[in-house]
Amino acid sequence: MGKLVPGVGAVINGGLDYAETKVIGNRAYKAFFEGDFDFDDKNKDKEIIEIDEDDIKEAES
Repeated sequence: MGKLVPGVGAVINGGLDYAETKVIGNRAYKAFFEGDFDFDDKNKDKEIIEIDEDDIKEAES
């Protein structure tokens, strides 16, 4: 029984590695071959705030 645990762990870990690599590979394919860089659908409506050095200096004083 004790000798079976590493084998089961290897199978589970291999499955998780495969799933994660498949997701990353699909994203890379879309980005580099299809030119689709739209990955983050959740934050599309959020406003982008630009901060420059003067804003930082003003906030520190």
